[in-house]
Amino acid sequence: MLEIIQNFERTASSFDPKVKLLIGLAGAGIGLFLWLGGLGLKKPLTILIGLASGAVAGFILTNHNLKLTVLSAAAAAVVALTVEQTYSRIFRTGFFFARLIPALFCAACGGVLVFAGMVSLLLFKGTRSFDYISTKESFYNTVFAVMVAFGTVIQLLLCPRMKEKLASVKRQKKRESEPDKKPNSWRNR
Repeated sequence: MLEIIQNFERTASSFDPKVKLLIGLAGAGIGLFLWLGGLGLKKPLTILIGLASGAVAGFILTNHNLKLTVLSAAAAAVVALTVEQTYSRIFRTGFFFARLIPALFCAACGGVLVFAGMVSLLLFKGTRSFDYISTKESFYNTVFAVMVAFGTVIQLLLCPRMKEKLASVKRQKKRESEPDKKPNSWRNR
């Protein structure tokens, strides 16, 4: 695996610097969003992940056939959304895992994207970061584990539950739709 990454690093040195810079900034930005707030937009992220994974799988498995790749992406998005809905219904009874597992997944994916974006930015600067990272592997594994744990806790604390959010919106709409009723009292008769 390390040889594959080092070959990629050597190949990436021939990329246009603008490409490395844009990939690094996009990866770090999207990664920060996923790492600290991905739980807030669980359904759109599920659809995007389904589309991306279906497109990649379809592109590889269909020998670059565009029509089949689009069909594969759409099918994967539908499957991902169905699995997410089923998962939510199974754990709807208030289990902690109904929020923990998606928060953990978003924090891990976000951490990987932040890390990949930072490495791409280091490649933009011309450093050979994978050689250094391979010598300090246990340190970076620990940092990644701490990042995932911190991102998970932040998401669980800051991202509101969707049921509570929907209930508060319904209460607000109900208050706005009711005419101003004053309580019956001897003062307003």
